[in-house]
Amino acid sequence: MPQQDRTAWLHQAMLGLPKVTADPDPDGGFEYHLGGVGLGRVHQPGTVDLDAEPQLADLVVRRGWAAPNKGEAPGRLTIDLAQPQGGIVALWLLCRNYRWASTA
Repeated sequence: MPQQDRTAWLHQAMLGLPKVTADPDPDGGFEYHLGGVGLGRVHQPGTVDLDAEPQLADLVVRRGWAAPNKGEAPGRLTIDLAQPQGGIVALWLLCRNYRWASTA
């Protein structure tokens, strides 16, 4: 699937979750929220920035599924949607953030 299609697929998947909103990101793309809680950002042309628990973030980085977002808080990740598993990993982590936000 081309990278632009992955971005559109991820956008549709996030908007399919109850009560999720998408606000335009100043750098292009969208920032997703559940109420006042940020779930992550999808940037054009195809990267995702989000937060994960430090242990999970470490695992994801060790597996090569994401890169740490340099200069940010521990657990901040960047996922490249051009990677074969990028879309699935991004959706998995965004949904984890959604689940956490919906129970907070």
